[in-house]
Amino acid sequence: MRRTFSSTGILPSVSTMDGPYSFRAGALFPAVWPLTLFSMSLALALCYVYDPLRRAAKRGETNFFYFLFDDAQKFLAIVTTFVTFILGFFNATVFSRWC
Repeated sequence: MRRTFSSTGILPSVSTMDGPYSFRAGALFPAVWPLTLFSMSLALALCYVYDPLRRAAKRGETNFFYFLFDDAQKFLAIVTTFVTFILGFFNATVFSRWC
């Protein structure tokens, strides 16, 4: 038996719920929304922690947590560049094998 897919090529055409906002079987959104909500909440909380540290650093008052955030910023800049580079190779490999 062959599965048919929707016009987007990603989501199966069998829906599990009626209505304009129906989720399709195998959709990614129901699986990742808890992690998305957690990441968004964590980022918002860290912004509220970092902003007073940043303002104090402008006045010349630095402490351990300011340097912790500064180091994390530099580290994440390197890591995201590396991850983007690796994902580019992965996508190119998958695309070249698929076509």
